[in-house]
Amino acid sequence: MKTISIIIIAFGFFSFMKIQPADFDKVKFEQNLNHQLFKTSDSILNPLTIKTEFGYDGIPDSNLYELKSTVLVNNDTLRQMRFASAEKINEETIELTIFETSPLYHQELTVQIVKDEFKMNFVYNMSGRPIERKIKTQSQKLTLKSNKFKKGEIIFGKLSFKGICIEGCSENEIKIEGYFKTEIK
Repeated sequence: MKTISIIIIAFGFFSFMKIQPADFDKVKFEQNLNHQLFKTSDSILNPLTIKTEFGYDGIPDSNLYELKSTVLVNNDTLRQMRFASAEKINEETIELTIFETSPLYHQELTVQIVKDEFKMNFVYNMSGRPIERKIKTQSQKLTLKSNKFKKGEIIFGKLSFKGICIEGCSENEIKIEGYFKTEIK
């Protein structure tokens, strides 16, 4: 009976350890955080819209989109992510998504912010057959201008992500850096 009790207690202890958010880091708050992106409302056409000599390519969505991010992957301008969205999941949690889809890449960096902690996850696909990629986070940093996470507020920030591809990538290291702004929905 003692052996079963010890096994149950050990199993419960190790299960509890797995649930702990070990991959969360502390958010840094910096009221003086500033970047040119925070002051502009520049827009671009939908990146999938291709201009031809006869006008645009007929994609129904040839609208202007506000630039909300300066984030680059591996410092490559072909791998920029210029769009962002944020959603309030509950009283303590915001899910921020930095993304872009172009003819070459679909890239998405998701940042889950819980109170004053966060974790990042990056996924991408190239044109062609989808390949499942596994990217392990090595380091992550998030600096926000404010800790006000109310719906309708604009969240301004800077992020840095370093990861290593453990399966399915052409590059071994992934480095993502840049600034973002977006309204919390």
